[in-house]
Amino acid sequence: MKLKCVNCLLRLSPHHFIKGKKCFSICDICRDRGLEANDYFNYSSEVYAEISELVYFGANHLTKQDELELTSSKRKLIESIIAGYDDASVVVKKGISRHDLNQQIIAYENNQIQINDIGSFFDNLAQLGFQVDNLHDLQKIDYTSRMLIYNRYHNRCQYCGRKGFSIDHMKPVSSGGSNDLDNLTLSCRECNKLKRDMPYEWFVEFNLETRQINQQLVIFEHKIDLLVERKEKLSRELNAYMHRTGITVDERTTNYRDQIKAQQGLLDGLNSDYNSLRELRKSYINARFQMYKLEKRER
Repeated sequence: MKLKCVNCLLRLSPHHFIKGKKCFSICDICRDRGLEANDYFNYSSEVYAEISELVYFGANHLTKQDELELTSSKRKLIESIIAGYDDASVVVKKGISRHDLNQQIIAYENNQIQINDIGSFFDNLAQLGFQVDNLHDLQKIDYTSRMLIYNRYHNRCQYCGRKGFSIDHMKPVSSGGSNDLDNLTLSCRECNKLKRDMPYEWFVEFNLETRQINQQLVIFEHKIDLLVERKEKLSRELNAYMHRTGITVDERTTNYRDQIKAQQGLLDGLNSDYNSLRELRKSYINARFQMYKLEKRER
């Protein structure tokens, strides 16, 4: 879920609007600009505050309020950088505070900084003026080690069993973990993100409790891959036939399109069920992690 700031129009995760028990009408970036939440009305923030048992801070009715002029591409880039920071490791967040990031984003919004978006989170941070070499190198794994891990685990996630291409530090770098092979395993991107800085032993325990879901995820992944392969094969055959004959509509092209449409319908249904299972597993592991932390504090 995302909330839309009524000044900069950025769509951000709710925590950018929350501080303590307060839910503001504008995001933390705009508040760092010195803008007052009471000058802006945000119906979405007001509703979110109500359902989350927070106190809404903002105007109580729609008034004439300024909007920050940003191009669509600039807005999307800022949202991408912020999402990357939200998902970044503790190492990155220790090296770059949210307040400092907000200040540089404000400078970019004001055209005081130029960014050539090349799709890399760390490169974009560097263009914002941050020193990122040390942050990146702490988690950088050399090519030889990466290939050894891929071959050792046959490109399979060692947590859920799906295809895996992410090297995971069993003991997180943020907790003093190294790049030694004994501390590296292979995971899918989803498990890597879900585990993040969670202690390895805890994640393994919670993951074992979802093994039946994991088995279903592997089956779904295999079926989806087969359908995608069949659909792409049909699309290639259709394009080749049209290119060879110059015919775009006849009985054969219609038959191809009907088959492609049928494959897409099956894909949509499988993906829906697959994503529901993924969300169920994610919610369970996150809930177990929170309960475990509470139990540990109470001992």
